[in-house]
Amino acid sequence: MTVPRGPLPAEIYWRRRLLLLALLIGLVWLVLQIVGWVNDRDEPAGAATPTSAATASPSPSPEPSPEPTDLVPVALPAAEGTCAPENIRIMPAVADGQHSGEAVTVELLVSTVDGSGCVLSPEDAQLLVVISSGGTPVYDSTVCRQPFVSEPIAVPEGWATQASVEWSGRGSGATCSDGEGFANAGEYTIQLGTLGGEPGEATFRLAEPRPEPEPEGEGEPQPEGEPQPEGEPQPEGEPQPEQPPAP
Repeated sequence: MTVPRGPLPAEIYWRRRLLLLALLIGLVWLVLQIVGWVNDRDEPAGAATPTSAATASPSPSPEPSPEPTDLVPVALPAAEGTCAPENIRIMPAVADGQHSGEAVTVELLVSTVDGSGCVLSPEDAQLLVVISSGGTPVYDSTVCRQPFVSEPIAVPEGWATQASVEWSGRGSGATCSDGEGFANAGEYTIQLGTLGGEPGEATFRLAEPRPEPEPEGEGEPQPEGEPQPEGEPQPEGEPQPEQPPAP
């Protein structure tokens, strides 16, 4: 005898679904518990969490930069012998801000095209210097007949030497005497070189002369309204005693 099968009631389907969902939730909970238990066993006792370690440990200080190790000491060979003037190259430079009415410092960058170092002496330099303003010469070393360089300059091989010289700041005039006036404030051009060598050129500007300091004790105002004493005043209304006649 066969029993006819038909659709089950809806409540049976809902019971089966709820039972399956409860089994899944229980299985997930069990897996989470097992994983947490394993992690607790693997972590050593007293170990700080990453957050606490980051908070407790100070930030590392930057390491100092290492000193360069590619520096090579250079020993310049001693300059010997006399420089040939035609093989000398000189580049002048005058710093701005120097004043008219006083001496002017000129910087020289001296080098040689010789195969070895040499010494440039004032006698052998035969330095030609022309300082002009607006195309008009103000100072000409051929008129002064005085060496612009007063000390020997050692020029090493393959290097340039810096030397300082001084221009009096006065024009050369016709005789280059000490009575020549100072160059006025303005822009100037200096051309400088040895006899037969390649000349160098530079421009510079002289500022206005410095103000002269006032002598001490002058220019101080006198206080007003205070009469100067000229003697002791005599009291008014009192007769002067008569002097007895001489015997």
